[in-house]
Amino acid sequence: MTYLVLAGTAEGYDHAMQLAQAQPDSQIIYSLAGQSPNPKIPPAANIQMRSGGFGGVAGLYQFIINQGIQAVIVHLHPFARTMLANVQQVQLLCPNIIFEYHQRPGWGLSQFQATMDDIIITINQCRGRVLCALGSQHLPLIAPYITQQNCWLRALKPPTQPHPFAQIILSPPLDYAGEKQFLRANAIALLVARDSGGEKSFQKIQAAMDLGIDIRLIAR
Repeated sequence: MTYLVLAGTAEGYDHAMQLAQAQPDSQIIYSLAGQSPNPKIPPAANIQMRSGGFGGVAGLYQFIINQGIQAVIVHLHPFARTMLANVQQVQLLCPNIIFEYHQRPGWGLSQFQATMDDIIITINQCRGRVLCALGSQHLPLIAPYITQQNCWLRALKPPTQPHPFAQIILSPPLDYAGEKQFLRANAIALLVARDSGGEKSFQKIQAAMDLGIDIRLIAR
């Protein structure tokens, strides 16, 4: 069996490892979008790593055909909407290939969820320091409208376009103690993040809740 694992979550990593161990004769292509500068690579002999985009629907379809993929396991990041739409279109072109979708649930914190317009207003009205912990796809939706002078960005990669952020911190998610120390030491008054789900990303939310910091989440 030849698998393509479209990963973007810790669950995707775990699934790839489980497949590799349960089916040692299988071939698994483990694909990441390339957002993380230091991705965690599954250490299995039958897993081949690739990184980066496919070139839209046509590129993904051609890759699947050329590689002889028999099953596509989808563990995309919950906000990777364009990629998910491409996968769904390719599925229509590949009726004989298995497509298995896995979506990581959100945190269920509806009290913190807000629209993009409300989030922008809250940022600009905040009198303290704002921390935006966001992916690159949301920056164009927020950055042009930020007038707040003390807004920081924490991300895996620096923005490629002009931005309003007073400081940029390149960092992956921290553990609970690290997140709490970071938020307290930098006097963060408002945390803006995505409802990404997952235990690792939740540590900053839990730390902010425990410190009484205002939170706004971009809903799915």
